[in-house]
Amino acid sequence: MKKLLLLALTITFLYSAPKTSVIFMIGDGMGPAYTSTYRYYKDDASTQKIEATVFDKILIGMNSTYSKNSVITDSAAAGTALASGIKTKNGFIGCTESNDTQIQTVLEFAKDHGYMTAMAVTSTLTHATPAAFLSTRGLHRDKESKIAKDFFIKNKNGALKFDFLIGGGEKYFQEGYIDFNATAKKNNIDIYRNAYNLDKINHYPFIAFTAYDYPAFAIDEHLRDQYRVAKMTKKSLELLENKPFFLMIEGSQIDWCGHINDIGCAMTEMEDFVRSV
Repeated sequence: MKKLLLLALTITFLYSAPKTSVIFMIGDGMGPAYTSTYRYYKDDASTQKIEATVFDKILIGMNSTYSKNSVITDSAAAGTALASGIKTKNGFIGCTESNDTQIQTVLEFAKDHGYMTAMAVTSTLTHATPAAFLSTRGLHRDKESKIAKDFFIKNKNGALKFDFLIGGGEKYFQEGYIDFNATAKKNNIDIYRNAYNLDKINHYPFIAFTAYDYPAFAIDEHLRDQYRVAKMTKKSLELLENKPFFLMIEGSQIDWCGHINDIGCAMTEMEDFVRSV
């Protein structure tokens, strides 16, 4: 559930000249309890004051969130609202509440208007939030293999909707296609199956998988060298430099730590996310 949005935007920015690039950062599930806890987590015990965090410096406002069928939204409905401005029911992605009308996301709109488009997330690429930016057939969030097939649906100009994607979940692309490798090759998409290859990438389109299934948590010591949010963000900006772009970045696992009630895990994920801000 999303409670805090670091950067709000409307699609009207795309009509301005010159074109303005947008970095849309989402801390999944990162509500006031998280940001308050993080403030104490980062506090300097040697001083008499509570030091401000990056969130204190950039906070402009807060908003109550709810979906069409619940006072508590989920990532599918919230992701759809963030990506399109359309409220829908919990569990559903890229559609109206009646699931009879496809919608256009800000990422798709950006691509249609000549922007570079990309996403970098710490979840699977087909998880609810990133899926809401690229999947607009009204699928349920649990249908990750079917969601993967939506990613290769081209726009009205016959172009891919994305220039590159970084995240986990190769499994769902392999399950969604009879021959995923052949499909990627047909679309001239390079596939990288090891996060460590990210440094070597200098052209697109590509999909860089950080894990075959769900990426592990940042708190795990054996992942110290794995690409996390800051490194994914840095690489994304290098590739998009000097071009108008729309980039969605998600600290996905902030929410996952909350689901398992692990405060250490949650603070580590937030620290990972903060490094990219």
